[in-house]
Amino acid sequence: MVAARVMSAGLALSLIGVFPTAMIGTTVAQGQPTLDDVQIRDRLVADQEALLNVYRCRFDIDTQVVPGGCQGGQPALPATEPTPFTGMPTPDDLAARDELVAAQEALLNVYRCRFDIDAQVVPGGCVGGVPAPIQEPTNAAQEPVNAAQEPVNVAQEPTNAAQEQINVAAAPPSGRCAHTIASGLLEWERCAWDGFWDNRSYNRSLSEADGQSLVEKIWAEVDVEGKPATPPTSELAPTGATCATAVEGGVIVACYQHSSHHLRRLDSSLQTILHETAHALVALHPSIQTCQSHSDPRVYDACVHNDVFRCAADLLFVRYAGIPSAGVCGTTEQQPTLSSGAHEWVSTELVGGGRIAGVSAYLHNRGFPDGDSDDWLFVRCGGGGLEVFLSFERGSVEGQSAYAGRVPAAHVRLPGAFFSWGEAVQGDFVAFNGVRDLWGASPLNNAIFLPVGDEVAFINSTVNTNSRWLMVSVENGDGGQFGVFVFSLEDASIHVRPVAEACGWAWQ
Repeated sequence: MVAARVMSAGLALSLIGVFPTAMIGTTVAQGQPTLDDVQIRDRLVADQEALLNVYRCRFDIDTQVVPGGCQGGQPALPATEPTPFTGMPTPDDLAARDELVAAQEALLNVYRCRFDIDAQVVPGGCVGGVPAPIQEPTNAAQEPVNAAQEPVNVAQEPTNAAQEQINVAAAPPSGRCAHTIASGLLEWERCAWDGFWDNRSYNRSLSEADGQSLVEKIWAEVDVEGKPATPPTSELAPTGATCATAVEGGVIVACYQHSSHHLRRLDSSLQTILHETAHALVALHPSIQTCQSHSDPRVYDACVHNDVFRCAADLLFVRYAGIPSAGVCGTTEQQPTLSSGAHEWVSTELVGGGRIAGVSAYLHNRGFPDGDSDDWLFVRCGGGGLEVFLSFERGSVEGQSAYAGRVPAAHVRLPGAFFSWGEAVQGDFVAFNGVRDLWGASPLNNAIFLPVGDEVAFINSTVNTNSRWLMVSVENGDGGQFGVFVFSLEDASIHVRPVAEACGWAWQ
């Protein structure tokens, strides 16, 4: 697969979910083994195999060994329960199971290092994308096998990311759905979601694990005053359940239960999850009904215009559902986009003067829920002079406080034959030719800019016909990967040269 090719170039994947597993040891039986000894090991074998299958489906690797295959990035069949043991356990029974547990753990560690996920549990850590060799103790007493294991599920996103603050504006809304504000929340949201059901890229159902992962990702990225410290739990509820039920005259598909900080849903629709997560984000903020209690017209107007639920929903719609901003709060400004259906360079004049050229990523390895994000490389000549920057349709570069708002990024230009080379040759090429620097982050952390002064060298090399691809690896401030992006350089010169020349740059 294409993402595996990017990995083989020595650039770590950016992964959203982390699947926790307990540190697992083996034990040497002392005396006659018991039935409990066997059952503990059989449970470990089943749990670890389930976790391996989650990895295999999540990262599209060795999927042929997953019983029933994979569906939507998850195993299609439930995890297999261990077969009840019959007879009298022997030391050989325990030894065989201990060997299997150790082999499974070794394979889990290979996956953890290869995909840079939950690597802190790998004994000795990871070196070069593989588990580091460790020297086993020769006579240390090993830990007994513990039956209490962590559940196999998607862990929460780190909560120390630099969050995007939602700030409401004092001025009345003026976006495309502003005319519906007076008609009530339902009419506004119908306008805001217009076109969603026709868009197959976004109109989809999510698994329970992916739905919860999305809620946790939103909680890590978006900040609202008074937001609860932890993300809400989320579950599908059966028809007739309290607060998520079919009712006469319509259907209530979900609700946010403030008292338990919990989402209850009748469906797995992205629309439902985003709507109720917006409610959870702003649970302590005034509603339109609360605003109506103000007798002073000026206070009422400001309250209605600053309806924080609409602000939060607007932000989530744009970022996670590909819906243009309804324009309530002005916090969902998008970077300029250019029409391109084949990841080819395009260019145009800017309103007010200047030019811009851009190309959308031919491929990237960002996972759910940003796997289908349309990310761009831009060269712009405008009021700020000549600029080169990457713009991310969704998501933000997080946790850059350690770098004073600057983002570690590495870029390398690749020949056309790069993806046909072996992994070792690819890795050597990237290591020798890659350039690492600190790019500047935009105020909303949804774009990063090449350092001022480096534009001319970057552009000259970009339009060089000897290179076919540009690969850029972007990090988070905590050292984790935000994403690896590959852009086509074919015909870049035709579109980039006029932009640079408009800013007075001479070619080298």
